[in-house]
Amino acid sequence: VADRNPYRYFTEYYGLSSVAAFAACSEDTDADLHTVLNLIETVKNENLSAVFVTEMGNRDLAQTVADNTGANILILHSYHNVSAEDFGSGVTYLELMKENCESLAQGLK
Repeated sequence: VADRNPYRYFTEYYGLSSVAAFAACSEDTDADLHTVLNLIETVKNENLSAVFVTEMGNRDLAQTVADNTGANILILHSYHNVSAEDFGSGVTYLELMKENCESLAQGLK
């Protein structure tokens, strides 16, 4: 997760492991060099096809990881943020869940 990681309980429940740039409630906004290199090495060593970001997260770190690994950037919704556009168009919780399923299916293959 090239972002904060609000998915801790999700990953634990489903027996997944994750590496994140920041702790779930971190106030940090910029990753240090060690963190960036760790994410890049993790993606390479684990032969991962994707890095995940939150729906409203900063994509700069994810783009750096993707540029250095060839991984795709995929969005995982944390469900407590909805863009003004999504809100205005009436996006539902169930639709966000379906998007997460699609991202996970693509990113975990």
